[in-house]
Parts: sequence; structure tokens; C-alpha cells
Amino acid sequence: MSMFRLSITTICPPPLDCSTAGGFVTFEGKVRTQNEGRPVEFLEYEAFEEMAEAEGRDLLQEAKDRFELEWVEAVHRVGKLAIGETAVWIGCAAAHRREAFLACEFLIDELKHRLPIWKKEHYSDGPSEWVNLQSASNTKQLTPSELAARQIVLPEVGPAGQEALSRARVVVVGAGGLAATILPYLAGAGIGTLGIVEPDVLEASNLHRQILFGHADLGRSKARLAAEFLHRLHPHIKTVAYEERLTAENAPRILSEFDIVVDGTDSLEAKFALNDACQALSRPLVQASIYQFEGYVQTILPGGPCLRCLWPEAPAEGCVGTCAQAGVLGVTPGFFGLLQANEVLKLILGFGEVLSERQLLVDLRDGSMERLRRTRRKGCSCASSKPWAGVSKALNWEVDSEQVHRWTEPFVCLDLREEDEPDGQIELGQVAWIRTPLSRFEPANALVPGQRTLLVCATGGRSGVLALRLREENNPEAYSLKGGLKAISDPIVVTGADESCLPIKDSQ
Repeated sequence: MSMFRLSITTICPPPLDCSTAGGFVTFEGKVRTQNEGRPVEFLEYEAFEEMAEAEGRDLLQEAKDRFELEWVEAVHRVGKLAIGETAVWIGCAAAHRREAFLACEFLIDELKHRLPIWKKEHYSDGPSEWVNLQSASNTKQLTPSELAARQIVLPEVGPAGQEALSRARVVVVGAGGLAATILPYLAGAGIGTLGIVEPDVLEASNLHRQILFGHADLGRSKARLAAEFLHRLHPHIKTVAYEERLTAENAPRILSEFDIVVDGTDSLEAKFALNDACQALSRPLVQASIYQFEGYVQTILPGGPCLRCLWPEAPAEGCVGTCAQAGVLGVTPGFFGLLQANEVLKLILGFGEVLSERQLLVDLRDGSMERLRRTRRKGCSCASSKPWAGVSKALNWEVDSEQVHRWTEPFVCLDLREEDEPDGQIELGQVAWIRTPLSRFEPANALVPGQRTLLVCATGGRSGVLALRLREENNPEAYSLKGGLKAISDPIVVTGADESCLPIKDSQ
């Protein structure tokens, strides 16, 4: 249960009655007699009530999901309050006290910053004042462009590159020492969606190298803790926490949702499972492996040199000690995690040389580095069915209706269905729907250089293949509607575009 409400009368805390919870935490904020040394007579609260209640409900639901609460409720006063009256009351109940404490602390801060509720203090020694309006403006949520300002000025990034980063979907398997630097730097760069796959809870032995976490987090899910950290770092990105171990069975379900996979595991079994899954799913894999003071980084592209090109059969588990068995200097995984994050950015932005045919080895004891050449082994069992033709061109070629809803620039929609297929189209506002059967499709006639083009078909198969081909032919603004017309439940509406932006008329 979760409930938020505004009250014009004295707050009467509800009974704490939740038989499934073991920890109950409440907070009361009261009107005090002074503020910064000035004597207070009374307070006034004003609210944009409809918006405050809607945002309050969303916030409590967010806290319930994030901290696994059994019950949560909050009440905020509006109107005139006397000294000693309760201005806000928050109650949280969870299976354990730690989650209840953390949720209550989270809500105390977020209610203050996110709800449109304003406080006016009336003083006995002078005029009344609205409180914290200046500080609220100083702590306003920055835009993605403001957060990435120093990055966008790089010619290798620019506004177009930053947009590509915001559309990218990257999953990190493992939330340990490698992920401790992979995740925050990818979030800081503005990666739009970050997945975290990790089944374990935080242990004390993790803390010297897994710097996303603190002592107060012991015993909590590392996947959830990492997602919370990233949300604080960059509130505009989306995080998805998978509190499960990656296996051959669940790998297709999880990895297929992302463009790039990053290996943050420390077992050979997991690394070979990731190698095989990414080759089968045609996903690039950025991999690192460490041992005490040294390690390597490499990127495995579908159709390129992979782990089984070096070892057709996976070495026996335990032939190389894990961090727990052999020990590790705390900075070692952090260093190699940074190199992995850099590989991901190179894949998306297309700058530099990706380590797809090299393996970079580094020994932190003397700072020595070595690059070993890797080649594809003929007959490798992991040969991808979809050779990779260039990551920076092929990424983000599928979009769903929700993403198209957010497009603000004009675009062309080309319907690739053949003439004998049923009619039916998506409403596109002032943008005409152009039927261009795939059998008669000619890029020179259908595309305008630099013009964003949405390709659609019945199920997304034909449009996906064509979008990839066009990307490989240097048409980076070609997109396929994921799932095709069968996946659409709501109309896509585009504003600010008209037929003058269209390169051709109906080809029928």
C-alpha cells in the first residue's frame, strides 16, 4: 500500500499496521520557533495541489519499488501552521529495518525538492519570507546537455554523438570491481539505458574495490544499489536492475534488450557463456579479465575473433584463481573497468580503434602494456549468423513507438509492405504515409541525405534488415520500427512537419 495526500487540518498519523513487515520507521517535521536565528511566529504552506498530489503518489511508488516496502504513506500540511504543529509526516514499513530507514531518508529529501509546495515563514522581528526559493533554483535538475557540456565540445562527440549516447542501451553483467568504474563513467557520459545483471548482496570483503557502495549498504542487493547510485549521478538515464545470475537460459531474454554487452564477471564459465550468447545474438561484447595486479581488455564483435577462437573448449573452472581466491589490489579492477567504458564509448561514437582484433594487456606493477593480435579461427563454433559491419553505424537502428513519440524533428515514414498486403497505417499528424514496397525500393529515389527516415513493415523483420543495410551504406538516419505495425497500440503523432519535407510522393 502507498498513499500521499495534502491536508488542511492537523495531521493525525495513521496506525502502523502491516503484518508482513518487521521494520517500521516514521518521520515528523514540525514548525520550530526560529530559523537562522530569527524568531518565527507561524508558517504558511502553499501547493499546486493537483501536481503535488500526482508527483507525491509517483514518488511514494518509486520508493516502494526501490526499497521493497510493504507499506508507505506521507501527509503534507498546507495553509497556516502554528509553532509545534506537524508540517509533514512520513511512514515506511519493510521486511527489515534497513530498507525502511533508507526509504524514509530518501522520501524526506525528495519530497522537499520534487513537490511544488512552498513555505513562507512569518517572523516577529521583520517581514515574512519565502524559504529556500534561492537554494531551490540553485539545485534545479540540470538538462542532459548541461551535464555533458565538457564532452559535447569534443569534435568526436558533438550534439549528434551525444544524441547517439542517449539512445544507446548497454548492459553490464556483474556489479563488482570492474562495474564500479564502468557504470558511473557510462552514466556520466549519458548512456540512455544501463542494465545491471547481478544476483549477489553486498559483503564487507567487496568494499575495498567496489566503490559504488558503502558500509551502510551491507546485505542489500548490489544490482539495486548500483541502480540507485546511477540515478543520483544522472537522473535522466534509465537503469534496469536484474537481480539474477546470467545463464544460457536467460541470456537471450536479457541481452537482446541491449545494443552492447559489457563483461564484469570474474569466472571463466560466465565469460564463455557471454561470448557464446553475444555471438548468437549478434551483440558486441566488451570484456576484461584481471588477476591480482594485471589484466587484459578486448572487444569481441559478432563475426570477429572471439574467446573460442583461442580456446575451442573452455578451460576448467578454477584453473585461474578468482579475486576471492588469489586476491586483488583494489585499483586493479577499477583501472580495467575504465578501459572497458572507453571501449563502449568508441563503439557508439565511432572514434579511435576498437580492440576488436587486439588484446591489450597491462601490468600495474611496472605500468607495462602489450597489444597482442587476435585472428578469427577457421571453423570456430561461435561464428555469428550476422557479421558485424560497423558498430557505430549499426547501433540503435530499431526504435519503438515510445521513442518515435519523443522525436521532435520532421521525418519520413516509408511503408515497405507489398501491394497485396492489407492496408493500414499509423497516424503521423501532417507527415504523409508513403507506401514504398520493398520489392521496388530504390535508396536514391526514396532517401534524402541527412533526413531521418522511419521504415515500417508488418512485423519489423524486413524494415530491420533494410535499416541495417542502409546504415552500412552510410545512411545513419535510417530506423526500423521495432515489431512493425503489429506492435503498435497507440498512434504516433509528429508535430512541426509537413509534406514539404518528403523526398518523394506515393510510389504506387
